[in-house]
Amino acid sequence: MIYLILSSWLLLSNNCLDNKNTRKIAEAAVNRDFHTYLKVSHQLPLGIYEKFDLSNYPILLRISNAMPPVIAAKPDKNNKIRAIGLIVNGAYYASRCALVHNYFKTELTMEQLINFYKEAVQKRSPYLRKAYLAYTLFRTGIWLAGVNQKEGPATRMQAFVNRVKTPKKFNILRGIILAENPQGLRYQVNSPNIFNKIRAQKIIIVSATGSHVKTLSWPPQVNHLNHYPAFLVRDKIKTLVKGERHAQRSFPSAAIHFPIVDKTRNLFFPRHSSNPF
Repeated sequence: MIYLILSSWLLLSNNCLDNKNTRKIAEAAVNRDFHTYLKVSHQLPLGIYEKFDLSNYPILLRISNAMPPVIAAKPDKNNKIRAIGLIVNGAYYASRCALVHNYFKTELTMEQLINFYKEAVQKRSPYLRKAYLAYTLFRTGIWLAGVNQKEGPATRMQAFVNRVKTPKKFNILRGIILAENPQGLRYQVNSPNIFNKIRAQKIIIVSATGSHVKTLSWPPQVNHLNHYPAFLVRDKIKTLVKGERHAQRSFPSAAIHFPIVDKTRNLFFPRHSSNPF
């Protein structure tokens, strides 16, 4: 009885989202560029509609179960919920609609949110990456609901995807390079020798700010060598081409990088990195 009274009070609270604002959050979440970002950068085949098992994330399950019963973003009978549901629940949480303790801060900047997505990409195992991503999606809802924010959810989401959308020309000055093996485990690459220890099938490049993520196949495709960090493919360029003239004719972009590998060794690593290249 007490729970129902408190739930009714929360639903009548000025801070709690109404149906109109809930639709605005959901519409912002299905932004096409954000959907693509989740599919490509975070390896979610279904993007915004990917399902997450909240049995693996007790805090999120507790919060979802504590939401007032009229809220649609509820886990199914198997405790699974889609990414869009996590975002909606995060927005409700930010609006103090859930009878739960203060697990998450409701003040969040775009830079902090981007950093959460960056951390999710860098986690070693697929399980940890998805777990971290689930919490990040929930925080995305918190950020969209935005305490004391002037912009609406759709405007805020578009500003976010404009920051994280990978540009066609992916020029990273400094960042992190990860290799992913067939089991989905990721390892940070400090030199080409890492490929002697693991059987990699992907290269993931994360910008220093975490705003851009690019995934490349490994071994590299001959026609796309210029898309890879120079220190990783310089030996392959040596093998595939004979002479600098032929290199410039067949691989114009690669030819630009190859002669100055030593000068560009810090493009992907901090100056004091132990990278031997």
